[in-house]
Amino acid sequence: MPPPSTIDEQNDVELKARQGRRSDEPVAPGWLPQWARLLLVYAGMPLLGVLAALAGILLAKGWRRRRRRRAARVSARVVGAWRELVDHARDLGEAVPVAATVTRREQSIAIGSATAATLARRADSHVFGPTGPRPDQADTFWSDVLAERRTMSASVSRARRLRAAVSLTSFGSGRSRRARRRATAVAEAATTSDVEGRPGPD
Repeated sequence: MPPPSTIDEQNDVELKARQGRRSDEPVAPGWLPQWARLLLVYAGMPLLGVLAALAGILLAKGWRRRRRRRAARVSARVVGAWRELVDHARDLGEAVPVAATVTRREQSIAIGSATAATLARRADSHVFGPTGPRPDQADTFWSDVLAERRTMSASVSRARRLRAAVSLTSFGSGRSRRARRRATAVAEAATTSDVEGRPGPD
């Protein structure tokens, strides 16, 4: 009797090995067309990168707002609240000057909000007052600033709000040509209002 053949056994071993290699390979969804598979491969990673960058901007703004609101000095919390309002206006597209020589009153004119002038005066009274602000006064000022931010956002389109949320304008120095022109106009407007408000000679 001839010995049993091992050909069938070898074929079975090779078949199992090929099946094992196939099971280890990544399998793309069979219901997707070829162009969709290519899109997932070549556009998926860049899209994730963009989403990560946008999330980073939102986190950075949230961290900045939280740091300003929790400043050690109470007067610094008031200053931070005003800067939060200015930054929000800049992100919305307003050319608000941020130079060291620009006053809050001048910035409030550039913001163009009905409440900005009042908030600027309150901030100045808290910062330059004889006693300095109390913690509860700083909290109230922050609440009013955040309410004004919401009012400003509600006055623009949804697309503009979305652009403002991820805008990097407020992280810049504000020294663009448009901002310089706006700062000059604001300073001239403030000077004119001071002159008109002064009593004339007897």
